[in-house]
Amino acid sequence: MSIWEESQFLSALQHVSSPFYRLEFLILFYSGMRIGEFKALEISDFDFAHDTISISKSYSSISRTITPPKTDSSVRIISMPHLIMDRLQQ
Repeated sequence: MSIWEESQFLSALQHVSSPFYRLEFLILFYSGMRIGEFKALEISDFDFAHDTISISKSYSSISRTITPPKTDSSVRIISMPHLIMDRLQQ
């Protein structure tokens, strides 16, 4: 598995021109969530008062359905940087 350092991520992010996709990449990088978890997010999963995201489901690209996570430990609340949550709320 290859994991980017923050400097590598920010360097790559300079090549993403769409504000929408930039925000997606920021959320994925700073949260560490899986793609399926990201795809299953709903507005109710975001707590803007506490800068957190609740992970309680996952999208399966094979069955094209939203399902509970595979393990109980995958259900979690992720703290996010305020700047990213502020951008997302806007």
